[in-house]
Amino acid sequence: MAKTITISLPDEIYNRLQIYKDKVNVPAVCQEAILAEIKKEQIAANGDVFDFLSSGEQDAAKDSMNMGRGDAQACFQKKLITHELMYSLWDKFRSDEAIDNIDHHQVGRMLDAYNLDLFDMVNQLEEQGLTVDRDNHARGFVAEIIDFFEDARIR
Repeated sequence: MAKTITISLPDEIYNRLQIYKDKVNVPAVCQEAILAEIKKEQIAANGDVFDFLSSGEQDAAKDSMNMGRGDAQACFQKKLITHELMYSLWDKFRSDEAIDNIDHHQVGRMLDAYNLDLFDMVNQLEEQGLTVDRDNHARGFVAEIIDFFEDARIR
């Protein structure tokens, strides 16, 4: 059975919402936002990004991560990834927890310094009609670079 809760909105948000009140499903938006926050807390507490996703969400997340890995491999082939970039990403995100908590904006800013545009990569995928979760794409991109870097360090 559903429970009712009350939320408070600042006047500015409330006034803007009034313009679109017939188009915005407020309960659904609030439910999605609350579930997203709960998932973040569960991931932070338990450490695995996939444990708390439904099977459909897991498949979509893994697809986006694989697309990110593919984009990283393409950058390697084009020799766009420098040793310095690999080291910076490895240094910042080498733990599983750091990978799970990646934000695509953070990775995008790091890649900008090396003239790589993560957002453009995702936009190109979306133009092909693919649905891409930007955070999971960034996770896959970084994970591929870290794997490559660690393999090179072992050799």
